[in-house]
Amino acid sequence: MKKGTAGEVFEFINQFRSSLSNDIRDSSQYALKLVLIELKNHEGGDAIPIKFIKQEELTDEQNRYIVGIKNRTIFRDDIREGFTLDYNQLWRAVKEQIPNIKHSCFEKIKTYLRVRYKDKLAYERQLDPRNPKTSSKFYYKPEIVEEFKKFYPPHIDERKEEILRKLEKLLDDVNSKNTTENDEEYFDNCYAEIDRLIRILQGE
Repeated sequence: MKKGTAGEVFEFINQFRSSLSNDIRDSSQYALKLVLIELKNHEGGDAIPIKFIKQEELTDEQNRYIVGIKNRTIFRDDIREGFTLDYNQLWRAVKEQIPNIKHSCFEKIKTYLRVRYKDKLAYERQLDPRNPKTSSKFYYKPEIVEEFKKFYPPHIDERKEEILRKLEKLLDDVNSKNTTENDEEYFDNCYAEIDRLIRILQGE
């Protein structure tokens, strides 16, 4: 770092922070602290190299200048293996396979699938595992696209249009139900009826 460039460094950091989402910028998981120490009588001219040193390797003299170091737990990225699609990638993948799908229908099917196939085809990742009020983000396995396709057979006649309307009504009912009520019988019956209507759509 050259002498007098500290302001430029802080400006760069602030610009970078402003480009981050609120979830990441406000999360302590991604926090860091920078300490600027002025070195006098530096033999190397005005360019001061930055060197990363482990705390246990610091000399007693160097440790005298360390302030506010705290032990902390570092959380690894816990996106589960195989869940490679985020929301936008899922929408593009579904749209590629089902060009005529409406976004409203995509949302209904997506909400239904990530409840029914929780941790199997859809995975909810907590952005800050230490914070009980943290926001979350869903990730999906590519295989979930096949579940979307079951709602959209290649050829749709009037009879299948009627079935699609029934399916959409069922999805609305299931998605509006409070899943914390633990009404397993209700959901089992709805899932069975959805599966039955899908089999009819598929000509089984």
